[in-house]
Amino acid sequence: MFIFKDTLKRANPYAPYTDANGTRYPRIPRELLDEIADPAPPADYSDSLYYRTEQDTAPYVVYTRKSDEQIAAYRWEALKVFRDDLIQNGGCFVAGKWFHTDVYSKQQHMALMMLGASLPVGIQWKTMDGSFIELTQEVVAQLFQAQITREQGIFAMAEVKRLDATPINVGWPERYIPPEAMGGLV
Repeated sequence: MFIFKDTLKRANPYAPYTDANGTRYPRIPRELLDEIADPAPPADYSDSLYYRTEQDTAPYVVYTRKSDEQIAAYRWEALKVFRDDLIQNGGCFVAGKWFHTDVYSKQQHMALMMLGASLPVGIQWKTMDGSFIELTQEVVAQLFQAQITREQGIFAMAEVKRLDATPINVGWPERYIPPEAMGGLV
């Protein structure tokens, strides 16, 4: 960060400048400025915990901790985003395969469940890894039950995490991770 040597106010070294005699410069002359280190943020700094306010005079940047209510509200919003992503995109593991859990897929699963004994034989269902599995009445019932159980567990974990201070992304049910996200390792 740059400050004027005479006034100690912050300066943008690339800003146009006019001196006391009316001489115009395309940028502030370097000899008028001192470069100082940016003020260090608190050790636990994050946008969710602090406001960062810049000002023209020392200390140039002020970090003000947010209220406990604001931090809790921010955490809850972040938890809901994580929770909803896990529900929509995390998958559901049944019969040795990961099944999609987006809204459209769940509607299809529900329709298959409603077919019951009328479920056509030989339905090949594409799973999250791109492979297929033959759907049977038993697999459909397991999938339907597993999705309900999984979602309830995810919602319960969100409520627990709402009240504690553990990292947001730790402790949730397992999710499908595509092989390419693991560097090609399975």
